[in-house]
Amino acid sequence: MDELTIILPVLNCQKTLLRTIASLARNCTLPDLNINMIVVDDGSDVPITCPPGIQLIRHSRNLGVGAAFDTGIKAATTDNLVLMGADILVPPMWDERVMEILADYPMAITCSVGSGFDKEPQAFRPGRHLRYGAHILKYHETQMGSHVQTDIIQARWNREEPVWDEDGMARVGCVLGAFYVTTKRAVTSVGGFMGHRLWGGLEPLISIRAKRSGLPLYVAAKLETAHNYGRLHKSKERAVRWDIILYNKMMMAHTMFEDPAELMTLLYKHGPTNWLSTASKLILNSKDNGTIEDIREFHRQHWLNGLIKGGEEI
Repeated sequence: MDELTIILPVLNCQKTLLRTIASLARNCTLPDLNINMIVVDDGSDVPITCPPGIQLIRHSRNLGVGAAFDTGIKAATTDNLVLMGADILVPPMWDERVMEILADYPMAITCSVGSGFDKEPQAFRPGRHLRYGAHILKYHETQMGSHVQTDIIQARWNREEPVWDEDGMARVGCVLGAFYVTTKRAVTSVGGFMGHRLWGGLEPLISIRAKRSGLPLYVAAKLETAHNYGRLHKSKERAVRWDIILYNKMMMAHTMFEDPAELMTLLYKHGPTNWLSTASKLILNSKDNGTIEDIREFHRQHWLNGLIKGGEEI
């Protein structure tokens, strides 16, 4: 009998989680597929419960989605994996396509074609806009109202349909994070998610690490998932922490590039309206770190003593 483990990180979204679990269950078609499900509660402020038969692992505090994935992967007893968000809907026969991909591409990371929705009946609606994986921008600027926002190592959706091979697969520069198909062997070989804290940065991190380890990245034509793109339960989510965002960028610059100096320069050189500068000011004005005058010195100290590389709170 074939086996598959599905890993879902969760933060404060009980109702959405149950809807996702129900979508997975009712759209399974393989009678001989044994599906294990691991839900990782990443320090939620509201109670998270699961139907019988689903393994629930709790983090005592919020460690971030990357750490939640790593916890679930470590606990998985099967090689075959699906890593997905808790606000995803799947179509009928999703399990058949997943197992075909795993049989043919076990040492790869494959993402689904992505679409979005606001309300459940709108999922998979005609005329929907599709995203075919993504690509990574090393550095780009986006006009945000009256100022320009600068970003580094950021994924941008592929909106044009790629040229599919005979298996209905296409190579991409970056996978979409809503729904990954891969194996425990593959993810372990690239070192996992390294405790990365936020969706959006998670995709470039695992994609760059995979490519540097020789693992291909694909998007699958016959596997589509519908994603709410985080619009649900905003009232129960924590506010964005700029120090965490900056931590993510710093970690990627330091751990994925032999010489991070160019990326570090990009992080520090932009003007006061830039969100990285805002993050720096918030960190420097915090109670614990207010005595450090230079943000570069702050990060130098933390990298040297291992707090950031170890995934601890700043």
